[in-house]
Amino acid sequence: ATRAGRLRRLDPEVAAAMRALPSVRQLEPRYTASGEQVCLTTDLPSAAGYVLLRHANHSQVEEDCRTIEELQPGLMLVE
Repeated sequence: ATRAGRLRRLDPEVAAAMRALPSVRQLEPRYTASGEQVCLTTDLPSAAGYVLLRHANHSQVEEDCRTIEELQPGLMLVE
């Protein structure tokens, strides 16, 4: 997570946009329940989740990675 605090909610539109990318196979956020304490990501064990990507075209994976990086800050609404 890029911010620490209490999770208000996951933005379903952002999650849907990520899941719709051609190379996305799985989106697994670590925090899903409203009120959960979200920790700032500082290393792999503190990551707020992961996205599994796979595609025959490597440039598609790279493009989707860039899109996910752009969308990621809006996925978790934290207060």
